[in-house]
Amino acid sequence: MLVDPTDPEAGSFDVDEEGQKRLLLDFSDLGITQDNSEAIAFGPTLPDGRQTAIVVSDNNFNDSQITQFLAFALDIDSIPAVAPTKETPAKTRIVDRGNPDLDDPAIYVHPSDPSASLVITALKDAGLAVYDLQGRELQTILPADIRYNNVDILYGFQLGSEIVDLAVASDRRNDRLAIFQIDPETRQLTDITASDIPETIFGIDDGEQTAYGLTTYTSPISGTTFLSPSGMGTSLPNWS
Repeated sequence: MLVDPTDPEAGSFDVDEEGQKRLLLDFSDLGITQDNSEAIAFGPTLPDGRQTAIVVSDNNFNDSQITQFLAFALDIDSIPAVAPTKETPAKTRIVDRGNPDLDDPAIYVHPSDPSASLVITALKDAGLAVYDLQGRELQTILPADIRYNNVDILYGFQLGSEIVDLAVASDRRNDRLAIFQIDPETRQLTDITASDIPETIFGIDDGEQTAYGLTTYTSPISGTTFLSPSGMGTSLPNWS
């Protein structure tokens, strides 16, 4: 049960049971000390036909952590790899306010013209950026005092009398959600976050144990929309 910190007298409200994970491989079993792994991608095929996989971590600009590039040969049949055909302009990875630290992207598929689809990317302290499929930056969103860590898409959401598409971002600095309406005509995002949205997700405001990852889901049976934010070292609630 959760309590809205802005109105504790209103009583508690339910969240769905937290999601469960199942461990398939522990890097420590391979003699590897894992530290903040954030990305994985298939690499080139080795001369013996095995597929490679690359796992990357960064040091969070912390002297006590390390940056890692780990390469693995996969003992499975060859897996097709996809090479990029377009790239976005380079951004300098600096953590000062307003400078980008590119992180989690979400792909918005345009409802009538797939070529007009968008890539919406979290830039952490630098907000959000919206790109077209040619890698051109169409919009940047940079409110004051935020840290957008992850972003995901909701299609066909009932908003009042309208059916709209949404981009939802986790704000790690404030332990909140930021909700944007996507206009498929202009391909621009508009902040529609309700003023009475709970001020905190996990009840922690230290900038570390706050909202981190984020995923959305709409049930094909009930049509109910679920949003699951995660935090470092916290459970995974489902909001609907």
